[in-house]
Amino acid sequence: MRHVPRNALTLLRADRRRPAALLAVAALTLLAGCGGGSGDETVTRTGGAKALVLATTTELRDSGLLASLVPAFESTSDCTVTVEPHTAREALALGRSGAADVLLVDSPAAERRFMAAGDGTFRVPVLHDSFLLVGPADDPAGAAKTADAGAALEAVAAHKAPFLSRADGSGVDAAERALWKKAGVTPAKPWYVETHADMKQTLVRAAKKHAYALSDRTTYLAGEQQLGMRVITQGGDQLEDPYSVIVAKRAGKRTACAKEFAGWLDQPGTQSIIGSFGVGRYGDPLYFPDAPTP
Repeated sequence: MRHVPRNALTLLRADRRRPAALLAVAALTLLAGCGGGSGDETVTRTGGAKALVLATTTELRDSGLLASLVPAFESTSDCTVTVEPHTAREALALGRSGAADVLLVDSPAAERRFMAAGDGTFRVPVLHDSFLLVGPADDPAGAAKTADAGAALEAVAAHKAPFLSRADGSGVDAAERALWKKAGVTPAKPWYVETHADMKQTLVRAAKKHAYALSDRTTYLAGEQQLGMRVITQGGDQLEDPYSVIVAKRAGKRTACAKEFAGWLDQPGTQSIIGSFGVGRYGDPLYFPDAPTP
């Protein structure tokens, strides 16, 4: 199992008088206007061989990580990067169609299919986050008393407690469906509701409906102070959220820049940026570097 925060529970239940609380309010205000990409969106290609398009997830955009990484890369390269935030499924579709040159996504099974179909020329792990099962503070299903995420979902289903699913083709959505399948549970209406919305919107709705949800840790941390929810289950291999970088086969004349960017993400200096991101605000990094060591 890869590294998870040492003091995750302490962090999530931290003293709300800390400055981080004020930062979380600002983060929620910013994120409220940030929606996920829709499948109907298209990317307008501009520039030439040195203007690449990075298709990635809304979570990496909303956390601010890309706002640190992209300028750092561009300061060392003649290549420029246009970021297109979408769900993992949409990002892979953009790479398949040639509308994106490099992908940074968190849907391993879909990524393997992408590579097996010959749509990618290069794929390597870059970083990982983790998922959290979160729910109402009073935990009406008693899910927090269970041993792991699968058992927690079984408890939610047994009590027919409200559960909100993104159902949007994101990495969170894929992980959630895999967890239900592994638990041997087929969630159903009316207690199981599909939001078809991004993580921020889904969490806000779950809080209002006194419902459970699977979230990436980063988005939950940004809004934890206001949501009034609690962490039900965290940690373990089944709740890891790994991201890989992929160079798309159809990058064409931008392949050189796409490979340069992918290789740059693998460098020790870049991995150090990733590993320290969020420490100043939360006391723990939001992401953990995964690039293979030489």
